[in-house]
Amino acid sequence: MTIEEHCIQLGIKREEEYKKFKPVYCPCLKSYVSFNSDGFHHLKYEPSGRARTHKEQIYKLNLLPLVVPVIRNAKKVDEYRTEEVRTSRKKNNPKIKKVEYWSLVEIVGRKCPVKIKVILWRIGNGNINFRSVMKLTK
Repeated sequence: MTIEEHCIQLGIKREEEYKKFKPVYCPCLKSYVSFNSDGFHHLKYEPSGRARTHKEQIYKLNLLPLVVPVIRNAKKVDEYRTEEVRTSRKKNNPKIKKVEYWSLVEIVGRKCPVKIKVILWRIGNGNINFRSVMKLTK
């Protein structure tokens, strides 16, 4: 199987799993975190809209099962920031909104514990949503 075929199959499998994710309570934020299509899209595409490499997609998709345990178990917010962001991809519609970002870092996994960073965001006054995931190395 080629890396492209593996990426496609893994993407289909993880998307089916992702669609079943329910909002998860995050104790350190005292709020629920939702999983919308933007979060899954970000695993496969860069913010510019360009597709991530197959290797990078596989990396992020393989970390997806660890996202919920990080959100549930994170003891504190690792980083918080806000910025004004253009929320529309349409060039003739430059909507600018306040975006809040949180990063949660936690060691998860039973067989092989790993340090994972999950990025969450909220656009304007909306829900807090999953944005991205990455592994932190020592």
